[in-house]
Amino acid sequence: MKQEFSRPLGTEDRRIEMPVMNRSILFPPARENVASNLQYRVRMLSSQLLTAQEDERKRIAREIHDGLGQMLAAIKFKIEINHSQNKDGPIEIEKLLNTLLPMIQECIEETRRVQMDLRPPMLDDLGILATINWFTREFACTYPTIQIKQNIEIEEDEVPLSVKTVIFRVMQEAFNNISKHSRANLICLSLRRIERRIELAITDDGIGFNPGMTLPVNGMRKGYGLTSMRERVELSGGAFRVESFVGLGTTIQIGWPLQDEH
Repeated sequence: MKQEFSRPLGTEDRRIEMPVMNRSILFPPARENVASNLQYRVRMLSSQLLTAQEDERKRIAREIHDGLGQMLAAIKFKIEINHSQNKDGPIEIEKLLNTLLPMIQECIEETRRVQMDLRPPMLDDLGILATINWFTREFACTYPTIQIKQNIEIEEDEVPLSVKTVIFRVMQEAFNNISKHSRANLICLSLRRIERRIELAITDDGIGFNPGMTLPVNGMRKGYGLTSMRERVELSGGAFRVESFVGLGTTIQIGWPLQDEH
């Protein structure tokens, strides 16, 4: 039977626990190891961020070329052919527009998709709660076989601005991992305020994995997606924890302490 966490998520205990039977729990590094590990991890993070930045640029360039570039080239070609024939009577113009307008609309939708993938404007305009609703709706349309349950127990103004982006990026990466690797049928997303902290939890009922084999303390081995999430969370002042059981799903749990208002 799956056990609950032995203590509330926080910064007072950041041990790495070895797997016990089918249970694997990953905590952030122990406090006494942070000082000796910090310089090394900062170097590793800088290297990973530079690599990720270049990979992202390549991805964006490829998507623009393969998507927008080819559609715009096709529009240009059709206009040039029509112009060279010089037979633009009213009927021909109507036919041309009927062909071009859907292609232009496709370009607009593709541009919007690329933009939203990079950073949805609603995150800045409407906030994290609206962004979560939008993202889960879009995800459900793309992956209709995966059910999503939400439990939001926090107000928009209770979430610090610096944490909103981290919540979105963690959710984005976690859902992406679930869709690619977990074979899950259900995702449960919870965002709530508990006393003086914010807690985010994302749980799936997929095949699970062994966190100790995927994300070691130094972040050197495979599992960059989890490493990226952990780094984002820790740099924003939060605590990150992954709990997974082979064959019984995965839970990502994150907590941020709230600062005093005065």
